[in-house]
Amino acid sequence: MLQNPMPKTARKTPRAYMEGVGNRIRWVREYANLGQTETAKLFGLNQAAWQKWEAGDRSPDPYILVAFCRRFHVTMDYIFRADVSGCHRALAAALLVQHPELSEELQYTAVNTDNNRL
Repeated sequence: MLQNPMPKTARKTPRAYMEGVGNRIRWVREYANLGQTETAKLFGLNQAAWQKWEAGDRSPDPYILVAFCRRFHVTMDYIFRADVSGCHRALAAALLVQHPELSEELQYTAVNTDNNRL
């Protein structure tokens, strides 16, 4: 039987999933010691639009999200699945220390990935 490969936060509700995505975006921004306004300007947005992403009220623009990931050395797997394994090592370590729930999500994802191999 295949297990659900989505992180626990994704299985709750779409709203909870988007809040998780927004939290992970915010955590990276905070790690870089940037405010919402500064970060939004880096990517050609206004602060209100950025705030909606971080709050989970709107889905991030995929093109800007790719630029965000490249700029801050994180992966889409981190943003959408809470998997820090592809992130910059220092960032991944800091995120796991500051947000222990990422470790739980990573373990859950790893177990389900192993069970779903083709």
